[in-house]
Amino acid sequence: VIVWEARTSRELARVELPGVVRCVEWAGAAPGVNASDVSERFVTCHNRFGAHPPALSVWRFDGKAIQELIVIPKLPSAANQVRWGRANYFIASAHDSGELIFWRADTGAEVKRLKAHDAGISKFDFNDDRELVATVSHDMSVCVWDIGKGVEWKLLYKAQTDRPLNAVALGPLSRFAAVGAIDDRPKEVRVIAAGGQDVRDVARSSSATEQFGTLLFRLGTEKLPGQLKADGVTNKGHFGPVHTLAFAGNGTAMASGSEDGFVRVHIFEKEVAEPKA
Repeated sequence: VIVWEARTSRELARVELPGVVRCVEWAGAAPGVNASDVSERFVTCHNRFGAHPPALSVWRFDGKAIQELIVIPKLPSAANQVRWGRANYFIASAHDSGELIFWRADTGAEVKRLKAHDAGISKFDFNDDRELVATVSHDMSVCVWDIGKGVEWKLLYKAQTDRPLNAVALGPLSRFAAVGAIDDRPKEVRVIAAGGQDVRDVARSSSATEQFGTLLFRLGTEKLPGQLKADGVTNKGHFGPVHTLAFAGNGTAMASGSEDGFVRVHIFEKEVAEPKA
């Protein structure tokens, strides 16, 4: 893991882990948290290598050196992704068991497990206050879960798609809007997901490149748990599987990154359901 100074691209510090690093994320600011108290922390997950088990680690960078604060080695499998949870008090890891596991960031103690999918979780994404989480899997489904403080965690919305999914992103969406009255739910696209068959499988099956477009969803208008309502696909997709997605902070644009080596940015027009490339 290498820490860089963003403005100058200068390397500041590095640390070597015993296996392939799958994911890294800075703690940063969080609702109710002083950013200056936590912004130097980051979390990583790495694969097994030889006798070294897969693990999660929390680190601190003091401006000069990297210090390991905790390590969590007892995982059901190598984590596919790790993120900071609510108020940076938790970290969450996604696994091939289909479980999303929450851990205390200060002690490494396991807090709770959410069985989200029948196959492995490829990626997950929190909303801004981290009381909602969206998950996707190679079981071809995308789900949105209520993980609010003091409530029983439960499925809110789900959609079954026609392709294995590698990436998901949540747009601006509060828990209040997601679980509240139907009339209060946003009408705009608030969930995006993408993936596609491995390019070798596409070649064998002659599947069209629509497999690599980004799927757009709005919240359904039925009683919860409900469906995510399909709202089209980006009109210019990639030429290989998509592995990363991001919403603009205000929900007016989205970006996708693919094995084809391209990043595509789409802007949502107010009067048009599908995004314009």
